[in-house]
Amino acid sequence: MEQLSFFRNEVSSNKLRRHIVNIRDRVDQSASILNASLVGSSGKPGTMAPQFSKLPVSMSRLSGESDSSVKRLVLRDATNRNIDSMRLHDLSSVGHLARGRQFIPHANIINSIERTLIALRINPEEVDVATRYGSYGTQMSLIVTLPSMFDFDPGYMDPFRLQVVFHNCLSRGGLRLLARWYQEETGAIFSVGVSQLNASLAHRIPAREENILPTFRKALELAREDTDRLCHWISQDVSEEDFINWVTGSVRRMWGKKGNREVQAQFESDEGRRSVFDMLINLAGYSMKTKDILKQCDRVVEGAVLMRSLLKKVSHN
Repeated sequence: MEQLSFFRNEVSSNKLRRHIVNIRDRVDQSASILNASLVGSSGKPGTMAPQFSKLPVSMSRLSGESDSSVKRLVLRDATNRNIDSMRLHDLSSVGHLARGRQFIPHANIINSIERTLIALRINPEEVDVATRYGSYGTQMSLIVTLPSMFDFDPGYMDPFRLQVVFHNCLSRGGLRLLARWYQEETGAIFSVGVSQLNASLAHRIPAREENILPTFRKALELAREDTDRLCHWISQDVSEEDFINWVTGSVRRMWGKKGNREVQAQFESDEGRRSVFDMLINLAGYSMKTKDILKQCDRVVEGAVLMRSLLKKVSHN
């Protein structure tokens, strides 16, 4: 594949030379836009390196403390680790840095999210947002955490927050969406709709800007149905035979020997009852062990598929 070099080259064709200069100018302009949007309070461009930060921690049954000082979006300074913060509408200052290939500008996505929240009567100021940008701004990972009124609370552990994950990347297929449950204290994640056999979980289907509103609306519907069924899972037992058959069969085929060992090891020392919800939490813990956001989403969807295979075994007994 032909590569474009930005070093000085001798070009015989004036037309080709103008074409290369034009491309250089476009890339320089894109880099300037990105640096301008990421300038810290010191005024030095390029000092801000956006990274995922821990989302605001809600009241924990373990610690009994909450940090009300944590703001909406946190960008960590790569030099001195000072923390600045901004809200959802501030993100739209990052210009669209890539064109072609049906790439949706990040600012368009952010504006659509804000309009969607308003349409669903959710105050954007009450929504937590964590974001990270990649090289030249062509990649954006953004996690929207809805207010605590949408939480799922099992009652005997910390609640799970309702999130919608957006991943927009020119080289990895454009915009992807996934709704998930997230436990702040442990980092465990599982898919919204996991309790429903007919719910669509295909986050890798390329999404368009107009998909954002219906995806949010569907996530809220599935989340409400999840809360009732997940409470039932807490009291629904899994027999030793069903557990072994499921781990050595479905889990091993999906995640290989490593996933099989990790899932099974969680219950080797447990001589008490095993519930369907316990199985879900086990898979949720394994799903968060990869740092790549798309691989994380893959595991979340795969975990939902595994739960469906377990339910079929349990329901037949």
